[in-house]
Amino acid sequence: MAGTPASARAAGSRYFPETGHNVPEIFASYWPAHGGLSRYGLPLTEPYADGPLTIQWFERARFERHPENRDTPYEVLLGQLGREARQPDSPTIPVGGTAARFFAESGHNVALFRAYWEQNGGLFQFGLPLTEELRETSVADGKTYTVQYFERARLEYHPEQQGTPYEVLLGQLGRERYAAVAAANPAAARAGAPAQPPIVAAAPPATSEQTMWQTINADRAAAGAPPLAFDPLVAQAATIHVADMVANDFIDHTGSDGSTALDRMRRVGVAVRWGGENIAMECARDPATAVRNIEAWMMAEPLSEGSYNHHWNLVYTGYTRVGIAFGVARNGCWVMTEDFADGEPSPGSQR
Repeated sequence: MAGTPASARAAGSRYFPETGHNVPEIFASYWPAHGGLSRYGLPLTEPYADGPLTIQWFERARFERHPENRDTPYEVLLGQLGREARQPDSPTIPVGGTAARFFAESGHNVALFRAYWEQNGGLFQFGLPLTEELRETSVADGKTYTVQYFERARLEYHPEQQGTPYEVLLGQLGRERYAAVAAANPAAARAGAPAQPPIVAAAPPATSEQTMWQTINADRAAAGAPPLAFDPLVAQAATIHVADMVANDFIDHTGSDGSTALDRMRRVGVAVRWGGENIAMECARDPATAVRNIEAWMMAEPLSEGSYNHHWNLVYTGYTRVGIAFGVARNGCWVMTEDFADGEPSPGSQR
């Protein structure tokens, strides 16, 4: 079957200020190598032990480290959330035609989701189909979608995103299942409490996002502007745009779905009247140099009334919060989005 797992490049541990959780290196390597934010969502917990396994919950998946598979592509596996969320339907028969694929192992057809299943990891990522296509009302937004359950995921068809990379999404089974598990498992519940980045001797430098945030506020202080809060919701909008630019190999303020920065912020729940966005690509070897280089050329731009450029966004006194995201483009260069917003920062913002 399709879906041979790929080895992930070591990425180091990563802290996600959007939800306040640390992701250890083995999961932080797997996350971007197999789809990142758009596939799995943000971490909902710290990692914790569950018998021999190390578990970490994400919005759309559960990551499991299996020590018996150490140093193989199967050391990290996705939990079988589809099986946990729904009993398999009774086997059926092939529907015929060329559009559908019949899986004799489980007795179900895959048609609407076939291309996505085959092109995005297949058996390794999603497992076998447990149902036929069905209509189901989403717990997340109350809307009804066409979905299909697989062993490790629920695939959802979003017609409002037709023609974009988000036409098929994994349902938020991680969020749904974690709520049930945390209610009965004290270790899982404790892992869901927001945490701070670990402070240890010889710790790696702060994340690129944190470093850029601090650099921006230092420049704002020098310009007489008040500091910006780092807003996790604004950062989520920036992360979505970076993922879009990396996946579709472009640099532009307009997303592949035609969205603007304000569109993306409002989609993730940011209450904003006025906002702005800086984007950049920087081919420095390390992220700290990328931060310095990006900030230097942006701040070197002329600053004048009515010139709404990068420099203006960085020092505008009407903004109260910022969200920042970095990614790595296909050419190996750093891609960055800074989203700026006015209004009251969201809960969980860092000041």
